[in-house]
Amino acid sequence: MSRIYLLPETAHEYKGNFHTHTTRSDGYFTPEQVREMYKANGYSVVVYTDHWNYSDSSYLSEDDFLALSGYELNYDLRDPATNLVYKTCHINAIARDPKHVTPIEGKGLYELNGINDAIRRLNEGGFVVNLNHAAWSNMPASDIAAVEGVVGMELFNSTCVEGFEGMGELYAYMQTIRDGKRVLPLATDDTHHGAFYNGAPMPTKDGCQAFLMLRADHLTYDEILNAYLSGHYYCSNGPVIHSAYIENDKVIVDCSPVRAGFLKTCYVNYHRKEIRPWDTLTHFEFDLKDFKHGPFIMIQLVDSMGRFAATVPYYFD
Repeated sequence: MSRIYLLPETAHEYKGNFHTHTTRSDGYFTPEQVREMYKANGYSVVVYTDHWNYSDSSYLSEDDFLALSGYELNYDLRDPATNLVYKTCHINAIARDPKHVTPIEGKGLYELNGINDAIRRLNEGGFVVNLNHAAWSNMPASDIAAVEGVVGMELFNSTCVEGFEGMGELYAYMQTIRDGKRVLPLATDDTHHGAFYNGAPMPTKDGCQAFLMLRADHLTYDEILNAYLSGHYYCSNGPVIHSAYIENDKVIVDCSPVRAGFLKTCYVNYHRKEIRPWDTLTHFEFDLKDFKHGPFIMIQLVDSMGRFAATVPYYFD
């Protein structure tokens, strides 16, 4: 088998957060302060996704920083006795061209036909649509499967990790792709909170933690968005993946020190793994025997602090 790269080898790396709120909605920092905070923590890309109303954020871009434009929409089902939200569907819409989009209303009722119609209109209006924190949202697997027209789905959300839904997002994502729905994975901050230290914006519990490490030739709107759509990245909230490829019926991964590595598949309790007590593993070679006829494989790494990294699923067809 010739070498198949799970991550492009020749491109530059750009660290990005694809779910961010500012003072335009319910975030703590202004859009400019968000830019300052993320740049100070090694990020080159932020997707601005304030609630309900689309904003063109391209004016925030600099030579070493790219602002992608979008917004977050939500569709709620409320308990008639308490008016509390029983379940909800949140989606992020990212503009393909920030100057030429047709936004729609940012709120609605939780009704699958209506949600799918909204996604269809967003796609036709020039947006890429992702599904946010489905576990936190109390979305059952049958509803996730019925949502149409989304490109990606969060498998980690820094805001949601404050509750039990933190790793629930990973479970919901894995269940979704094991059920046959092909969606790209996203690790995002869903940034809302923050603090100032000596006048500088500082991240707290949901800032500058999760990221996509995108590989592209240039830091431009089109190339970064295309890197995402092409799956040229990995997700993480800590560990770094240096390289990942398939060669001679093995999956070979080089990474920063971690304590465990897993080759995930669609099969119940059947995958490859290597585990140590501490962060001493930096190289993995997983045998592909028995897995080449399954629909996909996916690499997941975990360090001793519980932080993870994951590749985009690779499908054999």
